[in-house]
Amino acid sequence: MQAMLFLAIFSLFLSVTGGIIVGAGESTAQLSRMRVDAAQDYMNAVRKVAQNITLDNFELAPSSQTDILAFIRTTPDLAQLGTGRWADPTLDPWGQPMQGLMVRENRVLYSNPPSDTVVVPVTGVALISSGPNHKLETTIPAVGSISALQGILPPVGSDDIVITFTNEDAQRDNWANVRQHLGRIASAQLRYYQEQVNAYRTTIMNQYLTQLQSGSANLTLDFTTLMANDPNAPRFLDLSVDANRRLLGVDEDFRLLEKTLPGGGKLAITSIANPDSSLTLRLTNNATSPTPWGSPASSLSYSINLKGTL
Repeated sequence: MQAMLFLAIFSLFLSVTGGIIVGAGESTAQLSRMRVDAAQDYMNAVRKVAQNITLDNFELAPSSQTDILAFIRTTPDLAQLGTGRWADPTLDPWGQPMQGLMVRENRVLYSNPPSDTVVVPVTGVALISSGPNHKLETTIPAVGSISALQGILPPVGSDDIVITFTNEDAQRDNWANVRQHLGRIASAQLRYYQEQVNAYRTTIMNQYLTQLQSGSANLTLDFTTLMANDPNAPRFLDLSVDANRRLLGVDEDFRLLEKTLPGGGKLAITSIANPDSSLTLRLTNNATSPTPWGSPASSLSYSINLKGTL
């Protein structure tokens, strides 16, 4: 009985230790694969968070920031993406320092000659891990353009892990949102102006009819001339005035457009009444009135033209 019990226990021991031995062999390969996956997942997470940062701030990093690894370490949303094994978020899953590059250049997202051009900063990023063999085999050139950065590739047969990306898609999403908000602002401005013009015409018409009835009509019904010469005639609202923004119901649109401007800065948006009764809403930038990207050095001009019946 005891012999049978011993045999059973010994068989169980062999089966368990055999499983550990096999399992250890399997987990070595699995660990290497898991670390490769972790490195790729980390780099892709950096890419996704970089897009979100761009959407929040209208840019990824200030123009003065050129070191992507330093930027990762000092940006909380990126720093917390570290592989989890090291205090430094820029170490790869093998504990080796990653290499990185960041290039910024201005790109035209919209152009409508001869006057309208939208130029925004686009950032390109490269992240490189030396992979399981801890040997960096990828050539990292000095690059001055995003296209050159995107050409960085590991050599054939290397286990280096390389990812490159730009935030241009996020900037295009930003511009689409800017256009949407500007469209809402223009529509509200034109709608309010039309209401005021209609009320003005009604007032002038009633005055004219009253004068006709009294036989002393001296008013002209040339509304274009009247509106040009009458200081009390309707005008487009000054969109730099907060009260006017609230009156039009577009204060939230402006808040979202101006959220990244320093010191409570305001966009330079002008409203122009055209001879054909249309409205041109024009966004421009200069040294004192930056765009949502805060880049007065790069020209930006964008116009919305809305037709209206006045």
